Amino acid sequence: MDDATRNNSAKMRSTIIQFKTINGAYYLVELQGTRSQATVCCFVISGYQSIPTYNTDYTFKMAIDLYRSLGSSVCTTVQLVAAALDLELNLIDLNFKEGDHLKPEYLKINPQHTIPAIVDDGFALSESRAIARYLVNKYGKDSTLYPTDVKLRALVDQRLDFELGTLCTRFAQFFYPQMAGAPADEALKKKFEDALKILDALLEGNVYAVGDKLTIADLSLVANVSTFEAFNTSLKEYPNILKWYELVKSTAPKYEEITEKALAHVRVKAAQLLSKQE
Repeated sequence: MDDATRNNSAKMRSTIIQFKTINGAYYLVELQGTRSQATVCCFVISGYQSIPTYNTDYTFKMAIDLYRSLGSSVCTTVQLVAAALDLELNLIDLNFKEGDHLKPEYLKINPQHTIPAIVDDGFALSESRAIARYLVNKYGKDSTLYPTDVKLRALVDQRLDFELGTLCTRFAQFFYPQMAGAPADEALKKKFEDALKILDALLEGNVYAVGDKLTIADLSLVANVSTFEAFNTSLKEYPNILKWYELVKSTAPKYEEITEKALAHVRVKAAQLLSKQE
């Protein structure tokens, strides 16, 4: 039993969690309090019989709810950032065909009815890049994922803004109509390729997207570039992207574990698209 939550609100009255002690033993623990600061009320043994404790306060690393859809690059971004910060996520998959994103309970979390969205101790936030910044600011204060140096942070923000406003926009403009059955538009293809050329130029002289350390810009970019590749986008004409791509895939924590199923899902969609074009 990983989590058995009796009350799902942030101000939980009683929660049962699995807790691993320093010596490696596992216990089921009943907590009272908030998700981040809780009081151990009792150790729970089989049959939910309990052994009272002395009500000691502990700080537990509770899972953050992530509302997502498998194969979504922006959801992958959040997962990669969480992994880099060693944060646990409670993955909640939304079924768009069944309208999960339009249900009242989700609209309270994210009125945009988009993914991803997180709920962290009652705090709801959407937009992957905003979530990435928030997670580092809250949980990675000594992390280099989002540099404190003003100029370096500005460059990270620039990469993220370029990705959102230019790179991903042009990918969507070129590929999404094709997913609806439209023929490939060569003018839109050229615009997308021009955006890749800009990314290649931005990477010139850098080890990572900015400087020589992994940042949230890399984790967001790699989630999208891997999606481009899954749609059979050739990167061979962009040597800086290729070099950077291989580096990030090998150094981003849990990259393979997080992206394997997501990219397999994307490849199936891409294959269906390409078959329509033949």
